[in-house]
Amino acid sequence: MDLKTLKLRWAWTSAGALVMIGLLGWVGAPLDAAHYNILCLEFAPTAADVRRVVGAWSGAGALGAAGWLLALDYLFMPLYGFALSYGTRAARESFAPKGSRFHAILTAAAVLPLVAAGLDAVENLLEARMIFGGLAPDISGVAFAVSVIKTILIVVGLAGSVAGIAGWRMGRLRAV
Repeated sequence: MDLKTLKLRWAWTSAGALVMIGLLGWVGAPLDAAHYNILCLEFAPTAADVRRVVGAWSGAGALGAAGWLLALDYLFMPLYGFALSYGTRAARESFAPKGSRFHAILTAAAVLPLVAAGLDAVENLLEARMIFGGLAPDISGVAFAVSVIKTILIVVGLAGSVAGIAGWRMGRLRAV
């Protein structure tokens, strides 16, 4: 991919992800009003924690908003996945000489945000099952573990993207 294409794809996916963050925040407002946002469910490690969150949403009439939030998140996943991947590729091209070990590491790191987006899809399926289908014995623990791993991979992508922005601003981003 040439440099112009990388920058264009990075810009469009980043802009789309930012728009989706705003939309998800708006759709998720009823959950916040119930004093438990979607992250409270994502990081609920036990069935009792999940029951408390879902019960609060149910009592506030916010289960529909939770469903919409999970559904819209599927549009957000590829946007943030690719935006962070392109950002990490920009970091690679800015700071890692071709053929170096660092270049190989950043090449692998650029895939991690896409893996995170895939894990996010699994996480949402588990969350939908917990919200609308009742709790299976160990599903909350699995959902929690998937959420933690996804978040770590997103942080790696964010770090790569920040480095990519730095490389771009410093004039180090060269042809891919």
